[in-house]
Amino acid sequence: MATKKEEQTTVTKKSHVVVLGDCLDAIATANGMSVAKLAKINELKGYNIKPGMELKLSVEEVD
Repeated sequence: MATKKEEQTTVTKKSHVVVLGDCLDAIATANGMSVAKLAKINELKGYNIKPGMELKLSVEEVD
């Protein structure tokens, strides 16, 4: 029999596809990070985004 802890599953999004009406502030806030961090992860030169862009939400560390 599985315990409640074993039954819980955490789903972490690794990216977000921009849709019309999205803004970096809302995407960053929804994913628990600052706009500056989101921009840095995605190597954005400014804060302009367009529908269809895929934004990374985390950086995978390589050992």
